[in-house]
Amino acid sequence: MRALALVCMLACGPLLACNKKEPTPSAGSAAGSAAGSAAGSNDPWSKPAAPAAPAPCDDAEIRKHIDVSLKVSLTYLTALEAKTKKWDKNCDVAMMDLIALEPDAKKFMDEMLAFKAWGETLSEACRARVGELGAAMDATRDIEKRTPGLEAKVKPILEKCKDHVGFADAAAKGLRVMHRKR
Repeated sequence: MRALALVCMLACGPLLACNKKEPTPSAGSAAGSAAGSAAGSNDPWSKPAAPAAPAPCDDAEIRKHIDVSLKVSLTYLTALEAKTKKWDKNCDVAMMDLIALEPDAKKFMDEMLAFKAWGETLSEACRARVGELGAAMDATRDIEKRTPGLEAKVKPILEKCKDHVGFADAAAKGLRVMHRKR
């Protein structure tokens, strides 16, 4: 179980595996209206709207996005590590800690989803560059190094407490799992 692979987005595995999706204008947007009227028009001079250009791909912009994601990931990882240090076999203690982790878990997931959405706007070459830069960052290696120990603390309590009343709900609130795509 690679349940706590917090670097999945940060090491950019999902970005590299993402299918590139072109943004679709909404029906009410100006681009959507122009494209719709041009496509439905019999005017031979009208042209369909050009597809949106990929997001710019420069190392400074990439590093900025990766740094934000790493900061949020490290905050969540550190909070989870602090809580798991006192976990033994008491499901109630773990359950209360998981509930307390919900704000950090939510921030983590929100950032991962934002990072993924940003990555989907990039060209394939740029996504590859994101992967290179992300893998080379010290914080990424730190997260990868810390994850197995954290997983070793979390996995047994999840197994032990899986049938404890309210534990599954608490785990859903405070524990965010992401599997790194390889």
